[in-house]
Amino acid sequence: MPVSATVLELKKKIELVLNLKVERQTLRYDNEEINNDQSIAYYDFKKNVATLVLHFKLLSGKPKFNLLVKSNREEFNVKVKETTLVAEVKKKVEKHSYSIKYLDFYHLSTKMDDDDLPLSAYYVSEARTAASRTSSSISLGFNLEEGERSNSVSNLMGIGGGGYGGSGGDNRRGGGGRDGEGYVRGVFASRASSSVFVIC
Repeated sequence: MPVSATVLELKKKIELVLNLKVERQTLRYDNEEINNDQSIAYYDFKKNVATLVLHFKLLSGKPKFNLLVKSNREEFNVKVKETTLVAEVKKKVEKHSYSIKYLDFYHLSTKMDDDDLPLSAYYVSEARTAASRTSSSISLGFNLEEGERSNSVSNLMGIGGGGYGGSGGDNRRGGGGRDGEGYVRGVFASRASSSVFVIC
């Protein structure tokens, strides 16, 4: 993303990726909240890839919403809250005749591997935003042997012209901008240590 862009513009791009309203987002760099009105250049990130921490406010009243579950055989909805634990979601899915033992759960490209974390730790949220009217969704994947699984799913999900994403993305790219303008790539981490994505 160009360093001339504002933090607000960055949050709008995050909204497109996560269906998470800008006003619910808080971004921190080096333990300090960064301001919507400032440019990315203002914060003088020391590297071409900057690690930011994204928090979001839970919806008041903790309302339930439909979470779309996708598998290779069907799609169905389960009722959840942003505070619903991953373990509880797995129990709901199990009622649809799935053997949880042989399944991995993913949101975007991130494996939801900690049953004791809430959905919000993996950026699963009620998804009615200006950017999207679709449901939040998770995907089910076969739980392969560790050696086979190592390259099956990438923990990085990228957008933009640089061509990140999937298992073929190169998350080491960075540096030069267009027309001499500096660019920075933000790597965002959540409470779930594996929940990482890249904004170009």
